[in-house]
Amino acid sequence: MLDFVLFEENIYPVRYVVIEGYVSELMISTEDLEAVLINEDGGYTSPEARLIDEHIFFYVPERIVMDC
Repeated sequence: MLDFVLFEENIYPVRYVVIEGYVSELMISTEDLEAVLINEDGGYTSPEARLIDEHIFFYVPERIVMDC
């Protein structure tokens, strides 16, 4: 299922995927979202960024999120 996350007035696609060996669906999103959530030092850009990142299993190129 394709969905979206709003962060700093921008919309980023997220998708829920099923991966063998995991009990529930996992959320993936784009590397673009990861780039705005996590700064160059590996820290979060804001408390909201941390909350969003904690729900995302991994980040992939946007075309993969859109094509799944």
